[in-house]
Amino acid sequence: MCRCNCSLSTDAHIEIYRQHLSTAAVNFLFSNAFSDALNTEASMLAQASLISAECAIEEFRRLLVIKVFVVDTEGTKISPTPTMDSLWHTAILDTKFYASLQSALGLTIHHDPSGLGGSQAEQRENGLTTMTAIYKSFFGTEPLVPFSQYWRDLVYRHHCTSQTMKILIKIFVQPLYKAEMSCEVNPTDTVDYLKAYVHGKVGLRPDQQHINF
Repeated sequence: MCRCNCSLSTDAHIEIYRQHLSTAAVNFLFSNAFSDALNTEASMLAQASLISAECAIEEFRRLLVIKVFVVDTEGTKISPTPTMDSLWHTAILDTKFYASLQSALGLTIHHDPSGLGGSQAEQRENGLTTMTAIYKSFFGTEPLVPFSQYWRDLVYRHHCTSQTMKILIKIFVQPLYKAEMSCEVNPTDTVDYLKAYVHGKVGLRPDQQHINF
């Protein structure tokens, strides 16, 4: 089952890329090299988020055209959804691919590994709001719901309909270099769910988290 609404490769959406990017950039973003570099991470996201790998890659592609549109070289004007962010990190870690990507876009896109958490959480939220507004203007729909939010919604609905799922456990999370946060989890929730929740809240990727009980 796929819940994405990305409407891949429609003529109207392709035209958005052509309006804001060079021919070289459009060709690179829709090349096999682009998809192949992201496919492993995109497939993992697809399993966790009930979307297709192609839709996950399209979300990152859309983030890039928005970054070029607002000239977000410092990564401070807009913020990605967790799905976009995961693929962005994948791109950055493949240094040869990332160099080719920036060359094709004609834009250097810096990345702060400390993220925008703690005192910068408001900036991150504002950036996400800005990105979402431009996304809707360009593509006529909302960005894919972050997988952490999607699973929280599923759990919430389950709590409301199941008499055996009424008890919530409050736990405290201390992300490195970020303020302590708390969240409520169900006794049946998984570690993957908790990591997805933290990712959605502070932008710390699941593979960068260490859970101690």
